[in-house]
Amino acid sequence: MDESKINHISSLAKIMSDRHFGIGGDGLILICKSEKQDFKMKMLNSNGSEAQMCGNGIRCVRKICI
Repeated sequence: MDESKINHISSLAKIMSDRHFGIGGDGLILICKSEKQDFKMKMLNSNGSEAQMCGNGIRCVRKICI
């Protein structure tokens, strides 16, 4: 995913995480293109703020990408 193609990433995280609409969740993890590595990961909390750490999310990304 190209980060620049999403205008409001924090709004997307809020909508996708809403437990009253669909499944909901604790946040959103985006796997994005990177110039330096194979990919980069952006983690967002359910309120749209950027997350510092998400152990289970990192495990899931590893399972998918490696």
